[in-house]
Amino acid sequence: MFTNIKSKMDKPAVHKIIAYAAFDGSAEGTAKEVQKYSLDPNLHFYAWVENDDILGICGFQIHDDKIEIHLIAVDENARGRGVGGSMVTALQKEYNKDIEAETDDDAVNFYRKRGFVTHEFIHEKRGKRHTCILKKPQEPPKLWNREFTLLLAVNLINFIGLGIITPQIPRFAIGFGATLALAGFITGIFPFFALVGRPIASVLGDRLNKKRLLIATLFLNGFLTLLHAFVPGLYWMFPLRVIHGLAFSISGTFVIALGTNYIPRQRMAEGVGFLSLGNIIGMAIGPNIGIFLVDNFSFQLNFMISGMVIMAASLIMFTLRYSAPPQNATEKKGFRFGDMVAVELLPNAFFVAIVMMGTGLINSYMVILGYERGIANIGIYFITSAMVALFTRSMIGRIIDRRGIVFVILPGYIFAAAAMLLIGFANSLWMLLVAGALFAIGSGCVMPAIQSDCLRRLGRERGTLATGTYFIGLDLGMIAGPMLGGAVAGAFGFQVTFISAGFMMLLWFFMYLLRSRRG
Repeated sequence: MFTNIKSKMDKPAVHKIIAYAAFDGSAEGTAKEVQKYSLDPNLHFYAWVENDDILGICGFQIHDDKIEIHLIAVDENARGRGVGGSMVTALQKEYNKDIEAETDDDAVNFYRKRGFVTHEFIHEKRGKRHTCILKKPQEPPKLWNREFTLLLAVNLINFIGLGIITPQIPRFAIGFGATLALAGFITGIFPFFALVGRPIASVLGDRLNKKRLLIATLFLNGFLTLLHAFVPGLYWMFPLRVIHGLAFSISGTFVIALGTNYIPRQRMAEGVGFLSLGNIIGMAIGPNIGIFLVDNFSFQLNFMISGMVIMAASLIMFTLRYSAPPQNATEKKGFRFGDMVAVELLPNAFFVAIVMMGTGLINSYMVILGYERGIANIGIYFITSAMVALFTRSMIGRIIDRRGIVFVILPGYIFAAAAMLLIGFANSLWMLLVAGALFAIGSGCVMPAIQSDCLRRLGRERGTLATGTYFIGLDLGMIAGPMLGGAVAGAFGFQVTFISAGFMMLLWFFMYLLRSRRG
């Protein structure tokens, strides 16, 4: 316990410990030191006390901007027990100020071990001395500001709208007479043109006002979703899915790119992880809404509600406080490949693609798989997956910020691979729920780790380019998942499809392990 003992400085135990630290440790010098503290009201004298025994003492002065330690010492029988460090920590907690001290060669390491920055100087009378400075603890920068929360809500609404229609697109196409393979192709058109839209978003985002672009593309995205309700035939879906994919990809890129402007740099992985929760929660809530609407009403009502939800998100964006950074008149003239794709981040896109391939398979075929295998209440899968993802994403960002991306990416691949294999063999709801939890943990490790690495490498000034390049990997996975999955499932069944995806994720695990060892 760190306590004030200024009124008890006459105790022999106090004199004994003062003698260890005083410049003049004689009885006379110690007496002068005690008198100095007793008479000066600006000097404070505290002790570390345990079981009524004084183990250490600290004399200090409080200034407006710092604490100045004049004297600190520990009884010789209590050394090595952290008493000195405990007194420094107590000062930090009590006063929340910088701490300064002056010492000699014998004691300077005590301060260095506790994080003090030391500067050597020559004292006129005492010779070589050291000034030791410990900055006050910095409060963690605020993450949950108004704009960040607003963008998270917009991202959530956007993905709820997408989740409402995505699992229904194959069923909708099959209703028009499409084969399973063609239904997978129609589903895959969307992410393919989303991939095309990412470089466009990168170029536009670095030249124009991101807020205005997001409002416009969100509204267009919602309008195109609503138009699905009025498609007269199968082949009209192709151009609609093309334009819809472009609009969605551009709006999604701007949500994340804008979000990085409101995330503290020290908490980038944590902030990106939370921002991405909109994807996870939206794609859990949306499919269940879609299943309910289609099973109880119609595909048309399903598409109309989804479109109106997304258009509502564009209206929310008008309340965002955003100042576009000034552009240098000589900048951004002409187009270069580097303005559209960050080549140095393409390996990151490659390593996230396989996880999104699994996501694409699940989002496109889980409902059909449930019907085929006679598994009722398949919508619970999406809810379970979202709940686990919510927990994972809320924790994983802080782990990434502290331990690095490799620490979470490698286990993430293992969890995702196990999920795919389990889906391949699942014949009951509980097996699918376990698989959903495993995949949520796996994707929740890999995706925010790689995304935060992209943003850290390029910085928030090039956040749109970093986000667009990262999303290239996501879109490639979303293309390959439904298209290849539909072809394989049509020829060999869903069991072979998901087992093959599991082994591919294990292959990606070994490739990333090799890359990490090469540095």
